[in-house]
Amino acid sequence: MNSSLPFAALAILVGFGVTADAKTLVGGPVFGGNGLVDSQIACRFYNAGTSPVTFSAKVLTTNNSATLTKVFDNCTTLQSQKQCSLVYSFTANAALTCQATVTATLGKPLVSGLVEISTEGGKFIKSAVPMN
Repeated sequence: MNSSLPFAALAILVGFGVTADAKTLVGGPVFGGNGLVDSQIACRFYNAGTSPVTFSAKVLTTNNSATLTKVFDNCTTLQSQKQCSLVYSFTANAALTCQATVTATLGKPLVSGLVEISTEGGKFIKSAVPMN
């Protein structure tokens, strides 16, 4: 009998046991104001884990038909101990929500998030709420 066969089988089983978990963060709704000048919503993320995370979904929604225009997005793969932002501008009276799903390369993702509403192109932060 081949003595390496049990070890190969064990290695395969252990390899299958290592899976990456997804985590969905949601923040809001946050009231965006009443037609403030150059208003923006920023969804900011920080990876406190030891493994990079990838964003499989990023969704911003409003309670009405407010137009959102992308300003900036550097959230694709987020390395350990780094941060990224997803920023959109809007002009309407709206409540906004940010949602993102992240998956760690290995293990469980340890990512936190914050939703900010600002005016005048990010100059003044009007409100900020954590993502859960």
